[in-house]
Amino acid sequence: MTEHAFLLDLGRCIGCQACVVACKVGNDLGSGQQYIHITEQTRGTFPDLQGGFKNLRCFHCADAACVAVCPTGALFKEGGLTRLDRSACSGCGYCVVACPYGIPEMHDGRAGKCDGCAGAVAAGGEPWCVQTCPSQALEYGERSEIEAEAGRRVSALRSLHPNASIYGETQAGGLGLLVVSPDVPERLDLPMSPAPPPSVDLWQKVVQPGTLAVTAATIAAAGVGAVIARRRHLGEVQQLEAAARGGESDDAEQEHLILRYRPSQRRVHVLLASSFLVLLLTGLFLLWGPLGFLAAGGISRWLHRIGAVVYMAVPVVYLVRDREGAKQLLVESFTYDRDDFEWLRRIGRYLGGRSLDMPPQGRLNAGQKLHHAAVIVVSAGIMLSGLGLWFLKAALGPTGVAWVAMVHDGGALVLTLLLVGHLYFTFAYRALSGMTTGYVPRTEARIEHAKWVDELEGKEAAEARAEAGK
Repeated sequence: MTEHAFLLDLGRCIGCQACVVACKVGNDLGSGQQYIHITEQTRGTFPDLQGGFKNLRCFHCADAACVAVCPTGALFKEGGLTRLDRSACSGCGYCVVACPYGIPEMHDGRAGKCDGCAGAVAAGGEPWCVQTCPSQALEYGERSEIEAEAGRRVSALRSLHPNASIYGETQAGGLGLLVVSPDVPERLDLPMSPAPPPSVDLWQKVVQPGTLAVTAATIAAAGVGAVIARRRHLGEVQQLEAAARGGESDDAEQEHLILRYRPSQRRVHVLLASSFLVLLLTGLFLLWGPLGFLAAGGISRWLHRIGAVVYMAVPVVYLVRDREGAKQLLVESFTYDRDDFEWLRRIGRYLGGRSLDMPPQGRLNAGQKLHHAAVIVVSAGIMLSGLGLWFLKAALGPTGVAWVAMVHDGGALVLTLLLVGHLYFTFAYRALSGMTTGYVPRTEARIEHAKWVDELEGKEAAEARAEAGK
């Protein structure tokens, strides 16, 4: 495909704003939305002052940072220009953060920028700004012709401005907007080496791929390990059940179930798990390029926000409606005794499905306490960073957004790994039925929570004595 380019001659620009108006009208831009910004610019020190105009628009970088970070393909390169398909935009705002010129803007939840008037050009016309420029400061055509014209104009301009130069020949791989400048680029606020903030590169090229790689490896290892651990645990349980039952029938075992989870606890678990899965999946659409098409149109962004609201609201509602239960969970999650530390020291055996020789535990074993504590702390970080990305992007700036996004993605990674661990132990230790029915076999409860079972049996015995004494 033939490459095209724009020519912007700042030596001829008179600041009339005709291009701004034509762009807004031709592209049917709404109130407060524009793709070209022209401001007066004064250079030098008094009394040696020079005036001119700063004409800010998309530079159509060959190595476009906005294209590199766009997860849905809404931004793409075509014919030497950077195009935007707004219908495919998810509204993630990554392009706003990454662009070294600060060009893309968010309007109505989606990105907006110059796309070279693709429709008008395809119909045989010229870009709207070029059509209306009264001083011929703007030209559009094949790149080779634009480069030649830029060379002629800068040569003529140097008779008045010795420092005149062409900006865009090498920057960002070569710009699709060549600027004929009457002065050195730096004095016109044009960066010689435009690049995204380093934090954006770190976030996009290290944190995000690393998050996916670590998650995939953990899931693979956990899947194999869980199968092995489950077999070992079932062997231990069968051994203990046979010894405990003696001559009892299998039906008698059904009587040895104890209440583990109240209905309110199970509802909270379901809501938190469901909302987190929504957050995980919709976040993955923005994180992993091959799934980026699922984020197109912005629906996943709204689902992500709905999931976030539910994830934040559930603990608050639980705290209000079951204050004692929530308080008990918080206290237990952050309280550890000597048996807990010894249990953590031996956690390798527990990971392998061997639980018989683990130190006695209460209602929550040390692993569950650590899991709950980590979920509480990391969730708080994810919520705060998520709210920052939702409401404070403009105040944070590109570098701030990148760092907050890294915190958010890192927190999501930790929560995902905790989820994988949770599923691992749920499968290995047959815990799913306990959450679905609320009851667990007494034999298995004694293996993992001996202190808690002793406490329950003590209460049962005391109630039985009290009943017998009536």
